[in-house]
Amino acid sequence: KAFKDELRKKVTGLASLTNVNSSNVRQWKYREEPCLFDMLVHDITIDDNFVIVVAAVVSPDGWEIKISPRKSNNEKRERLQNLLWDLEIWFDSPDQDIHSRFDYASDLGQIAPVIQDIVHRLAHSA
Repeated sequence: KAFKDELRKKVTGLASLTNVNSSNVRQWKYREEPCLFDMLVHDITIDDNFVIVVAAVVSPDGWEIKISPRKSNNEKRERLQNLLWDLEIWFDSPDQDIHSRFDYASDLGQIAPVIQDIVHRLAHSA
């Protein structure tokens, strides 16, 4: 329980540093029991049929920033890839939807600008 509380504290701290004021962005926290991870999620609505998820996932292995379409299918994955290409947002590991990675102990002030930039660019592409 103490470690899960630590994970949630990190996610809450990251949320407070990530200022995304856009009507098409919803920020929320997610945790799946009994797993040892926690995440800060940004749902970005591009249109009625296309929502992009930017998730900052923290686990004992560190942080991963993932980008994927909600309710993914081949058409939505291709649309996301084209949009990211146009916005010059690159994946560290495309096969895993991972944009970037950070160490567990990384300063949240180092992670927040990365998320904020991605979410801002995607939100304003709609």
